[in-house]
Amino acid sequence: MADYPTQGTKPWDEPLKAYIDDQDALKADEAHLTAHTDDTNNPHSVTKSQVGLGNVDNTSDSSKPISATQQTALDTKVTGLASATDDLPAVFDGTTGKLIKQKTYSAFKTLLALVKGDVGLGNVDNTADASKPVSTAQAAADSLRVLKAGDTMTGDLLIQSSSAGGGNTSDSTERIELQTYQRAVNPNHFGEVIRIALKASDAKGMIAWRDEYTPTGVVTPRSVAWAGAHGLSNDGLSWHNHWSVEVPDETGALQTQFEIPFSPWDTVNGYGITSAQAYVRSVAKHLFATGAYAEGSAGNNRDIGFLTGIRSLDLTGARWVLRANSTAESGSNVGSDFQLVSYTDAGASPTSRLFVRRSNGQIGIAGQTNPQGDLHVGGSGTHTLLLDRAATTNFATMAWGTAAAQIWAGQLRNDSTNDFHLRNVSDGNTAILLEKRATAPNISLLSATKSYGGGVGVLFVTNASTAPTTNPTGGGLLYVEAGALKYRGTSGTVTTLGAA
Repeated sequence: MADYPTQGTKPWDEPLKAYIDDQDALKADEAHLTAHTDDTNNPHSVTKSQVGLGNVDNTSDSSKPISATQQTALDTKVTGLASATDDLPAVFDGTTGKLIKQKTYSAFKTLLALVKGDVGLGNVDNTADASKPVSTAQAAADSLRVLKAGDTMTGDLLIQSSSAGGGNTSDSTERIELQTYQRAVNPNHFGEVIRIALKASDAKGMIAWRDEYTPTGVVTPRSVAWAGAHGLSNDGLSWHNHWSVEVPDETGALQTQFEIPFSPWDTVNGYGITSAQAYVRSVAKHLFATGAYAEGSAGNNRDIGFLTGIRSLDLTGARWVLRANSTAESGSNVGSDFQLVSYTDAGASPTSRLFVRRSNGQIGIAGQTNPQGDLHVGGSGTHTLLLDRAATTNFATMAWGTAAAQIWAGQLRNDSTNDFHLRNVSDGNTAILLEKRATAPNISLLSATKSYGGGVGVLFVTNASTAPTTNPTGGGLLYVEAGALKYRGTSGTVTTLGAA
């Protein structure tokens, strides 16, 4: 304890002294506690058992041995380990729960007992490549392609040119080549390399030519020509039954220009043809007129011919030719005159049967190629011109007129007499009648009355409708009045030549 000073002879107050003594004691305790806590040498001599670790061995982690329990567990599973130098694998036996040393690969696979699903191939079939079937997707894709004979396809097939330009230095045209060695002989028609099947009565099986180029480069595809066959018309009201060539008219609608009809095999809509029914008919439409055209230079014959049999180079089958002839065109519509020419059975000796001069329309018939009038009829037969009425109920008439109006006509009337009448068509009166008889004819003048009194080869003159009352000039008048034949001369004298 510390000594405390005094003041004089008086001591410090006792309470203060007690407090100072307590503080000194506290400092001594704190120093002692610090020394104790800093002591790491187990000052109390605590053992591992006292802290619940009596069974723990003082060894590092890397030096810890296998525990008895772990060794027991390993002893139940491991019979041996493959060494690092073994070539064969050690495998785990799922049945025994053991790792088996040095198994063959075959045994290894057997022990694994893997299935295709274990390796992500559960949907794969165990088939050889050569035996694999066509997949559903492949079959669907193949259905859109023509792969072999007998296949069918739906939709368009485009065979496109490999390059544009069309120069003559390389071939960029795509084509289909179909080959055959067979003739088209009934009933099989094996030589048909293309068949277009019409599946409906109004179906058209056409081959189209398309114009897909314009000078401006703007493509406006349009059909410029069709060729093909069909039966029923588009409106379903009539049967066309023809093979035709069609081109657009001024509205762009395709119109038949040339056709070869085929006749039905029955009265409804079947097809068939006989040689007697086979013919060519032109219903062509041109920009400025209708018709079919044979083009060529002036000074050359331009022919449309009709042949018998198969055409040969020497034209031995020629029978008729429609011709614009080789007469030179020299102006004023001269030249290129029209002819209808016939040929012999040998296709020889062409003879003009009809000639029309283009410059003035004069016509030559029966060999006349230089007509001297509007109609010049030649010929070497019994009749140069024959009008045949075919039956007595018909007329046979040759008329003369002005400005398309008939004035006079020579005709056989529509009766059974076969009499010839020269008639004034405008008023319907007969001027001369020639009676048809087995012997000499009778003649009626100024009337169609046939009053011959039983005579043959006689002349009947009808009464004048009005007897003349003034004198003629330059001649005289012969007429019948009240049945008497009279004559009036220029002086006015009337002489009765025959009494009534």
